[in-house]
Amino acid sequence: MKPRRHKWSGATLLAFLGILAVVSILSMALFTNTLSTYVSTARLARNIQALNLAEAGLEYALYRLNFENAEISTVPVRQKLGPGRFELTLKRSANGKIVVTSIGSVPADRPWLSRTVQAELSEINGKFVMSRKTVF
Repeated sequence: MKPRRHKWSGATLLAFLGILAVVSILSMALFTNTLSTYVSTARLARNIQALNLAEAGLEYALYRLNFENAEISTVPVRQKLGPGRFELTLKRSANGKIVVTSIGSVPADRPWLSRTVQAELSEINGKFVMSRKTVF
């Protein structure tokens, strides 16, 4: 005697495969969204690090000029700091002010993200102070 076949014998399997497909699609969408958020957050963190490094370069140049009485030519051009580095360029303008350009780069060994900050230093009572700062 042959076993009886019901006309709904594969319905459970088809329903399970359908539910599995929907769950798989939703899981992939969630994974894609999570990955995108992670990448953009990591880039934002690197961007903030580069900006902080550039501003640290300005502060370092200001410190060297004010407290160590360094000449413009003796301030280091490149300095490694934490996860990255900053590069300084100091120039004396025609009006006697010093223009400091600091580029913060992350990571230090092979930078792929950098931010630039430029400041104009004025001399007041023998000390340099920032009179104008621009972020690029």
